[in-house]
Amino acid sequence: MDFSIYLCRVKMTSKHKKRTMKQSAEIEYEKEETIETANGLRSAWYKLRERLEDWYDLLYIWWYRNEPKRSFDEFMEEENKRRGIEHV
Repeated sequence: MDFSIYLCRVKMTSKHKKRTMKQSAEIEYEKEETIETANGLRSAWYKLRERLEDWYDLLYIWWYRNEPKRSFDEFMEEENKRRGIEHV
């Protein structure tokens, strides 16, 4: 093989393999996305769980907002009677 033909082939292949900066940035971004997919899913799951717990707490508070209130002393008397403890 002639050396000039080899140089010509090298130039053609390197010319066609060149990437623009934008393409390189997109490829790097895709690599980061695929690497962090598991971590992203995990963090998204935890955020969703926290949000659902908050919504559950708000729903619970709203649902039981009008229940009659008891004092702590009444509650403790009832608990002591239930357990069989008197005059503590």
